[in-house]
Amino acid sequence: MPSEERSPSTSSRRGLDWINLLSADIQSGVGPYLTVFLTAHGWSAGWMGMALAASAGAAAICQLPAGWLVDHTRHKRALVIGSGILIGMACLVTAFWPTFMPVILAQGALGAASSVLAPSIAAITLGLVGPRAMAGRTSRNEMLNHTGSVLTAIVAGVCGQKLGLRWIFYMTCVAAVGSALASSAIRPQEIDHDMASGGEAGERRLPMGQLLTRPVILMFLGAVLLFQCGNGAMLSLASRQLAVTHPGTETWLLTACILGAQTAMALVAWAVGRALAQGWGRKAVLIVALLAVPLRGVLFAWATDGEINAATIMGIQTLDGLATGALSVVSTVMAADLTRGTGRFNITLACVALTIAGGSALSNLIGGATMQTFGAPVAFLALSAIAILGLFFALGMPETRPDDGDQDSMDSARQAA
Repeated sequence: MPSEERSPSTSSRRGLDWINLLSADIQSGVGPYLTVFLTAHGWSAGWMGMALAASAGAAAICQLPAGWLVDHTRHKRALVIGSGILIGMACLVTAFWPTFMPVILAQGALGAASSVLAPSIAAITLGLVGPRAMAGRTSRNEMLNHTGSVLTAIVAGVCGQKLGLRWIFYMTCVAAVGSALASSAIRPQEIDHDMASGGEAGERRLPMGQLLTRPVILMFLGAVLLFQCGNGAMLSLASRQLAVTHPGTETWLLTACILGAQTAMALVAWAVGRALAQGWGRKAVLIVALLAVPLRGVLFAWATDGEINAATIMGIQTLDGLATGALSVVSTVMAADLTRGTGRFNITLACVALTIAGGSALSNLIGGATMQTFGAPVAFLALSAIAILGLFFALGMPETRPDDGDQDSMDSARQAA
């Protein structure tokens, strides 16, 4: 059997399932409920901004070192366990000591741990199933992750309403313990650590300078950057416009949009896995994801050029589920394709995460400034135009699906999914 064909045990596969389901909770920590909790404890908007910035800044700073660490260590299960526990501890600190310095330090720890958790899960996945089954397994991972996000939002809402916001932090700690237990179900001897980094036994890792100057890598990152630059600010701009025209409805609408989008993402992740198993190319899926962004922007521009209503926004927001759900699967799969034999899979994923973060920041800056100067419809059209530029990057890329053993690859993808 070729070294890249893998057949992990049922225990390892189920352990990976539970990690992905629970990591939807522990990666996001307490999510949007943090601001509500801190407001109840007298925090000003400026202090809350510093807390959120501490988490985002720590995640950005740690992305590349985390990717390098995951590529080089053989203790990937320990990284998942440690990250989950650190996030749980950060949530407990926030719950029991909601004062400035403890919360800032806790949020910084949460951001750093989150930057390690995602590449660790991706590396374990690749090391368990191998490149041929990576597409199907990644689809399953993302489907479970988005399903977990939906369940988390529902449980968090009930806990916050019935028991108090502090219970949301306790719930995150339970998820952290659950992820640790799930990690123990993965058999370490079944993880091929060379394969988990995108390399092969006995081969040297490709120097980072050579990796990041490959035209196809630059085009891939450019497409992801422009996708997120067009997509990132659309929901916040629509919510802001609704808050102006229909004050008092934005909170429940935002919750409904998040739940709807996460549900759509779960369904799309499953559908993308099936499409890849049936022979669809990665490039085609990336193009479909990019096409959904300008369509969403044009519809938002139409909806905000007049009396905007909640039902319209919720309907249009389902396109975010299509776009983001497809990208979450195909970006990981394409990163695995592009780094085969380099030993740089996880640090490339870190570059993708940094690109997405940068795209989100640019999206909010461009969208906010354009909306303030020219109005909401023009802002949405401007973001749509940016996403169309990303489409040109995607069209210029070659198909990344390996040519060798296509039928075997499809069979493996079906089995993993």
